[in-house]
Amino acid sequence: MNFNWLHNKYSVLFSQRFCSVSFRVKYFKNMGPKNSEESTAIRIDSQEIDTTPTFQPKILPQLFPTLIVCLACFEVGAVRVWTSPALPDLERQNLFGGLTPNDKSWIASAVTLGAVVSGPAAGFILDRVGRRKSLVLLAIPLIIGWLLIAFAPTVTLMSVGRFVNGISIGGYIMVSNVYLAEISEQRIRGSILSATSIALGSGILFTYILGTFFSWFMLSAVNIVISIIILLAIPTIPESPVYLIHKGHKKKAGMELMRLRGATQFHEIEDELNELHSYSDYDHKIQAQRSTQSHQSLWTRLTRKGSLKALGITFGLMIFQQLSGVRI
Repeated sequence: MNFNWLHNKYSVLFSQRFCSVSFRVKYFKNMGPKNSEESTAIRIDSQEIDTTPTFQPKILPQLFPTLIVCLACFEVGAVRVWTSPALPDLERQNLFGGLTPNDKSWIASAVTLGAVVSGPAAGFILDRVGRRKSLVLLAIPLIIGWLLIAFAPTVTLMSVGRFVNGISIGGYIMVSNVYLAEISEQRIRGSILSATSIALGSGILFTYILGTFFSWFMLSAVNIVISIIILLAIPTIPESPVYLIHKGHKKKAGMELMRLRGATQFHEIEDELNELHSYSDYDHKIQAQRSTQSHQSLWTRLTRKGSLKALGITFGLMIFQQLSGVRI
């Protein structure tokens, strides 16, 4: 049998296959990147990796104004329960020739009357002069009230001092929450707003403890000092960017927002600023729609189904809160 012919046939076939495979390998190798730099460039171009660091707002610049405002909320708690340790001490000292039940009632309740008066007034000045200036203005009656209480020669003047204090704390309850909600970023807004309740409770606890060991006059004097600190500290905190945008001061709002977020470049807070501006535009549209309905009487607007539902929920929550013993 002639094996040479079979050997030659398969040798030629193998050579053709091998050459074809070799050609394809060399062809595709030549199509690839010439060096490692070109290979890296191809991978980067295909994936389009963004190496720009994302700006993370700092928490500390938001905590400083929060602490200042919480100091005002601390005073709200102190004013509310001042009579609990003070009235027994006034009776022990037989001040004003002795306190009648009527005298004690006026001293205790005058603060509530002041808070009722300041509610609508605080809402008015909040949008007229700004959040920060409102906090400053409310510190003035707080100081005057404590001075009248500490140095009052009669029960009437002490009651007037309590009334003036009520004007201050009634405004602080609303203005402080609005301010903190507007300066805080979304991820920590809930924690910052809850700080006002903690501060208020701390003021109540502080008053009970201090009133146990010191006289009513010393208790009043300490609160005078705290009120002066509040008056001096509030002008150092930033104004609300939301209020500034609402008034058309976008550039100043950007500067205050940079300060609150700890940013060094404007582009770091530009997205948040534009978002706040869009909310402001929407608010202006809503107000424009309401102005077209201004011909309706107040009674007509209050007796609408939606208004009655909102009022019912609000008053219901407040009534149940009071009945639960929140003031005890």
